Amino acid sequence: MKYQKLVKSLTTTENVTYKVNAMSFINSLITSPNEIEIRASLRRELEAAGIQAAIETLSIDADGDLTTQLDLYVDEAAKDQKMIEMEGINLIDPSAVAHLLADQTIGTSAYQDLTTIVQALTLIPPTAEGAKVWNVIGKIVTESVKAGSKVGDIDLASVRNTFASRMEQQKENSNSPEEIMRR
Repeated sequence: MKYQKLVKSLTTTENVTYKVNAMSFINSLITSPNEIEIRASLRRELEAAGIQAAIETLSIDADGDLTTQLDLYVDEAAKDQKMIEMEGINLIDPSAVAHLLADQTIGTSAYQDLTTIVQALTLIPPTAEGAKVWNVIGKIVTESVKAGSKVGDIDLASVRNTFASRMEQQKENSNSPEEIMRR
């Protein structure tokens, strides 16, 4: 795991200055990307490396600057979580997104297309090679939406831009996702 040594060092060292600096580094790493997807991905990697347990352990005796850094991590995680939930749907949870897609397309001709796509995706092996395939598929879909592609009368870039601007409004106004999406 990419961040395992860094996270483990938070609980194995007695050097408080190091702990403060390490948490400051982690917070800078997490908060620097503008894209929520990148922040969520980084946070998942840190969580896989045990950051939650480390924060809980450090919080017991923390004070001053370390408490500030720990609180910043937790607060930013909560803000990001609020941003990625749309109408109660966690947009970084693949199961929740799959259910949303199924709900949105059921009873339409798109439902069969979605079913065909998902069936094909199940054939991708859970290996390093499979991960490369997932990466390519993600890029193709993302770039298709970004490139201003049209599907019938639907301008995919317009859909993406509307969603992005609503998410940005939410971030600026700290309104609930439901409130932003109703506008």
